[in-house]
This record gives sequence, C-alpha cells and structure tokens, in this order.
Amino acid sequence: MCNLYSFGSPGRVMDAANKALGGEVRLGAHAGNLAEGFVGADSGGPGIRAAGEDFEIDVLRRGFPPTSPKDRDGKWEPLITNIRSL
Repeated sequence: MCNLYSFGSPGRVMDAANKALGGEVRLGAHAGNLAEGFVGADSGGPGIRAAGEDFEIDVLRRGFPPTSPKDRDGKWEPLITNIRSL
C-alpha cells in the first residue's frame, strides 16, 4: 500500500461527490477551505462521511483502529497507519 496521497481541485471533488452520492455534500465544521496539497499517513485529509440524510466532507485522519481502543489511563489510542504495527 502506498502512503503517497495528494488532494487537488476541491470544487470538482464536491461536484463529483454530489453526483455520485445523489445527495447534498457540504463542508464539515473542521474542513474550512480545503487547501490542495500532500496528505501524509499521519496527517488529516479530506474524507466524506454520512451526516444524517446528507453527507459532509471533513478533515479526517486515516488509519486502522487500534487493537485496544483505550490505554491504561483511559485515553484513546491513536489510529495505526501501518498494518505491520498490528
């Protein structure tokens, strides 16, 4: 799996998402103006998720869920970005 992703042309992405999903796709609270550029394995990038009847594009961090969601202190473990770490 390649960890090299980039994001460009947010307007075209919104139009394509609206057509493909058949609903309204809006920007989430943390998306703001999505800048073009590199999206690294441990950084946030644009993602589409369900928001009631519609969809929203927000800045999400990608990765696999940890094997144990909380550590001994009750804090959430970070997402795992490398499958070999499981």
